[in-house]
Amino acid sequence: MSPLLVPVYAVMIASPHSRYYLDVERTAVLAVAATKRSWLIQDHASAQPGSGAGKVLREKLLPTILSAADRHRIPIVLETSVPELETAYQRDIPGLHFVEDAHLGRKTYRRDPTPSAGAGE
Repeated sequence: MSPLLVPVYAVMIASPHSRYYLDVERTAVLAVAATKRSWLIQDHASAQPGSGAGKVLREKLLPTILSAADRHRIPIVLETSVPELETAYQRDIPGLHFVEDAHLGRKTYRRDPTPSAGAGE
């Protein structure tokens, strides 16, 4: 088992409102936590930084996450302090906008549900 997965599994048990998504090789993880007002994308990590595993995982998951958030009219919120990840999220998440500088050099972004999503459901 990867050293990365041990803390992930420990947090999964302690946080019933979070879902952790692993790639097939179990080298990258992306967490989505349900809060009272949004879904919080967090804990993006890779056992092999720079391998591209995180990017592949994001490309597979984000369309599904965004579609579900739109369908349920739930905003997406995320924080990052990694410039490359910040750029990737801005590129890959339509409607994402800067909210504030958060603690420890992190920046907070938000994406509101698209107005036409879920219409007629």
